[in-house]
Amino acid sequence: MNDTKSEVVSAIFGTPGYSTAVPLTADELEQIRGWTTELWLARIGELYPDKVESFREVGLENYHKLADTIDHDSIWPRAAREYPADVAEKFCGLPFLSRLKEVLGPCSISDWEDSGFADFTWRLCRPNAENDVGPLHTDGSFWRIDGRENPPGHVRVKCWIALYNEPGLSGLSVVPDSHKQRHPYRAETRHGRSKPILELKNGSPETFLAPLEAGGTILFHDGLLHGGVVGRGVATRVSVEFTLFVKREVAEPFVSPGCPIQVDYDPIADEIG
Repeated sequence: MNDTKSEVVSAIFGTPGYSTAVPLTADELEQIRGWTTELWLARIGELYPDKVESFREVGLENYHKLADTIDHDSIWPRAAREYPADVAEKFCGLPFLSRLKEVLGPCSISDWEDSGFADFTWRLCRPNAENDVGPLHTDGSFWRIDGRENPPGHVRVKCWIALYNEPGLSGLSVVPDSHKQRHPYRAETRHGRSKPILELKNGSPETFLAPLEAGGTILFHDGLLHGGVVGRGVATRVSVEFTLFVKREVAEPFVSPGCPIQVDYDPIADEIG
């Protein structure tokens, strides 16, 4: 495990800026799928009680087949996709979290929504739906814009999990080694939230689509450029994400000279508010 730990931390903070070496087990995948399915159905039932059974019959991965019968664009704000306290507690109890701590050292999970418990958020992306995915960004710029602080002596690592995914056709794209540079961005308020907008002067960089099967995970540096890709398959992509606070002393030996250990630069134009 010590070799695996060094490899994972080196990949995140050195090259290429991410690691896919810690997947879910089949049992863990089924548990998280089950929790997410029930929350998905509960949300639909809250607003469209007469449609719940129809959605239950098609299943979460086929959500897109019925999505046009509800107001997809309005019913899935971030708050509606955050796991509640009881599910977050079960998530924290999975052996997967213990495996993460084995490779990342003692770490904790952020509470972005200030809910009082670990923040795990799930996402739906329908196939061929341009508006379901966001542009390239770094997670660290969100933290910078919002003025969020880490626990003292810690840095951030993001975890992205594929619950339903078609490798090569949908998922998460990354720009390898992009965390070694600073990427200018503007801050804009959209849908009531401050968001970073990259200033790409030389066109979009070349991205790499992580080849993740369902249950695959990717751990990445908070300065790594990444973004969802428009699915070109036949199923809805469902993912889960959360942020880990990792001890700075664990990460520092693997940081490339002259590279930021996390995003530490402000937007070039502040348009918040």
